[in-house]
Amino acid sequence: MITYAPATPDTLELHWNTEIAENLGDARYIAWKQDYMHENASGKYKTFYAFDDAKIIGQVTLVLHPDTMELDGQTELANNDDIAHICGLRVYKEYEGKSIASGLMRYIYNWARGHGIRYMTIGVEPHETRNVEIYTHWGFAEFVKEVIEKYPPRNENDSGEEVLVHYYKKKIQ
Repeated sequence: MITYAPATPDTLELHWNTEIAENLGDARYIAWKQDYMHENASGKYKTFYAFDDAKIIGQVTLVLHPDTMELDGQTELANNDDIAHICGLRVYKEYEGKSIASGLMRYIYNWARGHGIRYMTIGVEPHETRNVEIYTHWGFAEFVKEVIEKYPPRNENDSGEEVLVHYYKKKIQ
């Protein structure tokens, strides 16, 4: 049975330890774990999971505050009031095409409305046409801005990569 729930410290720990084990040698996962654990504890992030029984099969995080590693002060993307930013929306491969991402989105919309959030933003690399189509279908049609972002290096031999990201906004009903 598929269920959705806010993350607990234990589910965050389990999820990130699994990610680190599956991506050995990629130092970003260790940094991301520290960031997600800290920001969820501080209330600046709110992570949610989809479960198939007790197995994590998908996740999404709402960034509620602009002063985070993810947003670096970009108040048009999250403002600690009525705008939250969606990041880290993922569904495990074997569960794709089964409406898990849509279920996560419905769950976070309901949570957000109950916490005074009226708008959500999301970023996408323009070449990820499948994601662009999905986000447009979900109503993320108001263009906010485009930014060239630098992704952190995977290891000491990597300098990171720069990517173009388009940000969109929608009003949640």
